[in-house]
Amino acid sequence: MKKIVRAMAGAPLVLPLVARAYTMGTFGAGVLVPYVIHNGPAETTAVGLVTGDASTCPFYSYTSPSPLPSPSATANIEWFFFDADSNVRQRGRIEVTNNDVHPFIWALESDPALEGVAGYLLFILDTDGLGRLDRNEGRGACLTAEAFLAVVAEDDVAYIPTWPVEADDFAEVRETGHLYLDTMGPDSLTHLASGAPDLYLGSYTDSHGEPARYALRYSIGNGDTTRIVLWSAEAIAGSYVAPGFDDEENSRSLMLALPHEELNVIDPAQLTGLAAGFVNGYIQWDAPRSAGNQIHASADCDPAPGAPPATYTDHGCDGNGVVSFSIIHSPGLGARQTILNAARLHPGT
Repeated sequence: MKKIVRAMAGAPLVLPLVARAYTMGTFGAGVLVPYVIHNGPAETTAVGLVTGDASTCPFYSYTSPSPLPSPSATANIEWFFFDADSNVRQRGRIEVTNNDVHPFIWALESDPALEGVAGYLLFILDTDGLGRLDRNEGRGACLTAEAFLAVVAEDDVAYIPTWPVEADDFAEVRETGHLYLDTMGPDSLTHLASGAPDLYLGSYTDSHGEPARYALRYSIGNGDTTRIVLWSAEAIAGSYVAPGFDDEENSRSLMLALPHEELNVIDPAQLTGLAAGFVNGYIQWDAPRSAGNQIHASADCDPAPGAPPATYTDHGCDGNGVVSFSIIHSPGLGARQTILNAARLHPGT
């Protein structure tokens, strides 16, 4: 199993997936794998990490007593596993060189206690060995990745989209200019510029903005099953009334429960209100407005205190990143397929 999954993690995959709201397939200071799980050797997430070359992402080191950096042949990727509520459950370090390709198999790296725990992985390239991410660090082409869900028992894989992460996506970088990586926590990654916005801000005279609208695709007919993955930089836990549409344009009001703060994996077959005949379609979800509903954000994007709705916790910035995709398993085809779920940023897009 190890050889099969390692080969897969280092293999390229090209899929014709396009969504205007997402920025994908580029290098960044780090990379987000928004859905990660393993259930022992039978099912695991495999990641292939790729570092940039020295011309765009030079490595440095500091040797006492000189205060000046000198070129380095190696650097460290710091990685973090967050659970669905953005608690850091495990962290680690990988030494790499420029132009490196490194397989990362979650079933092999994971703490045994995390078997069956859904979460997400964040990889950050520390280019100078100081253990922190600075505002200007990683602005070149430093790190990218591809990822797969490997169902080894069925000789099948599903593509897991990944998104680049920039230094300014972190609250500490926006506020102080740097993030000490050993302090990475639930409120660090508060933005994702490469994701789709949760709020279209409109004109500067618009004080409320327009919530982004997502089409969460599913298929549950003829033995099909679907995992709808919805990740947000903001805390979106709550219950939402969301219309569902089938392939005959019929609509039905559904109760969409999102029990977790940032990562939710939805089984549409379990949704309250989904009619028996609604086996192929999509769920229309509107991202909640942030606390304060402001468009003139301060430097650190603090929301207006005490603003409604009281049940919604904003990490601090309107327009924070949301990513979503569906993994559809079709036994009739003997394959799993990945569909990016599109976002409508405002009427007319």
